[in-house]
Amino acid sequence: MRERESPFRHEWKERQPLTMPQAIGRFQVLGLAGHSSRGSQGRVYKGLEPSSGHYVAIKVLGDQFESYVESLFAVLTRESDMADLHREAQLLTSLNHENIVKIVEAGEDPAHGPYVATEWVAGETLNTLLDESGRLPTDKAVNICLDILEALSAAHAAGVIHLDVKPGNILLDDEGRAKLGDFGIAGGMRSALRAIEGRGTLGYMAPEQQGLERAREIGPATDIYSVGVVLFEMLTGRLPDYGTDIRQSLPYIPIHIVEAISRALAFEPERRFQSASEMASALVGG
Repeated sequence: MRERESPFRHEWKERQPLTMPQAIGRFQVLGLAGHSSRGSQGRVYKGLEPSSGHYVAIKVLGDQFESYVESLFAVLTRESDMADLHREAQLLTSLNHENIVKIVEAGEDPAHGPYVATEWVAGETLNTLLDESGRLPTDKAVNICLDILEALSAAHAAGVIHLDVKPGNILLDDEGRAKLGDFGIAGGMRSALRAIEGRGTLGYMAPEQQGLERAREIGPATDIYSVGVVLFEMLTGRLPDYGTDIRQSLPYIPIHIVEAISRALAFEPERRFQSASEMASALVGG
């Protein structure tokens, strides 16, 4: 039987342009993004939205710099999956919170593949700050963590889990506000099982992300684990090892903060905070 012709024309799967794109979708490409030239799932450009004159960050998955088989979409090749991704993109564009990097548009460019355009945040990543500082004062680290928990609270309420909370995905704007970015376009809770191979960073991933046998346990507490890792790193300048004695590693940190980190890093999801707001309350001594 003749195979049904797909209604989608994914020219980007075969084409390998040799030059940097001049435009992606309706956005003019100005160059590689300075603070994040390579994201966890693709390459990031600084762009311009001609109609408004606003700068945007454009993340492309499957362009000339990123092999298709290495991108997240290597595990999402069926047309039904592409339709799901478009629906999830619409969900993500509805997230509107001061601590979330706003998604302006998600689409598919005929030559360069799926892309996500977000607001341009002038500032630096938490990763850059930690590279420069090593570790942060307790008050600053907790305030950054509280901002990220606010972002996750809004995302979880909308049915979205991030699955890749780490310093490289946390932007610090000129006013000192932390914004969580790089939600990807496969962050819906119903996609957690399908996207398990494409999301997460070793060292920050919760145990249930590190193999399909526990993938059904993925939920909001998965992001809580990653927040615990990030807070520990901000306070110590290093990642926690398996079996790390949190109290011994943080001898000069207020005990309620130490206990919050310990609970966030529990191996079993049910032993962690069950919501971002619950962890935030614990961090402020509530």
